[in-house]
Amino acid sequence: GIYATTTSGNVTVSGGATGTVTGGDEGITADATFGVAGGNVAIMEYENVLGVDTGIWALADSGTVTVSGIGKVTGTGGDGILATTTTGNISIQSVGTSGGVSGNGRDGIHANAGTGNIAVGTTGAIGAVTGADEGIELRTTGAGTIALTTAANVTGLGEWGVYSNAQNGVTTINLTNGSDITGNTRGLEAFASGTGAITANIGAGSVVIGREYGMLTGTGSGVATVNNAG
Repeated sequence: GIYATTTSGNVTVSGGATGTVTGGDEGITADATFGVAGGNVAIMEYENVLGVDTGIWALADSGTVTVSGIGKVTGTGGDGILATTTTGNISIQSVGTSGGVSGNGRDGIHANAGTGNIAVGTTGAIGAVTGADEGIELRTTGAGTIALTTAANVTGLGEWGVYSNAQNGVTTINLTNGSDITGNTRGLEAFASGTGAITANIGAGSVVIGREYGMLTGTGSGVATVNNAG
């Protein structure tokens, strides 16, 4: 696999759109946490990334994390994509476009931005996402916002199809193009424990499926809105 780190500055790992990476642990790890806080991480432009544990692991302190342009991502024993930062923003775009994103041991996509913002599929469509636990799990604290758009199916084989948890930030989830969110227990669960507001837009022909609940939202003092055209 590839392990890239720095003691100062940014980390960028790019495969030129045709590269294939296979790792005995992670497929690709890009780590900016060893140096001066603020280093950014970017992993982009690979055809296929496979990790025996996690497919892609991108982590920063206060810097941004970007994962984009990856045709297929597989984490055989862990997450498909794991992205973390403490105060920076996370952007995951145009992933799984030719073979999906699979986390066969944990989550398909797991992102925790601390007080930063998370955007998944908002500027570049994502492919189908499947996780052994959650399909997609997104977490922020403070005023960090969460935005997820998908026109492909998202499946959580263990618990949630999609799980999001913000505090005071705005959460927006868009399900379009007849795609489905399916969870073994809950299809879509979205929380904002403080003042954050939640909006879920379910497009025509789309379905949210869960054994316990199709959809569950909860806020502290914010407003939760569901627009269902499915």
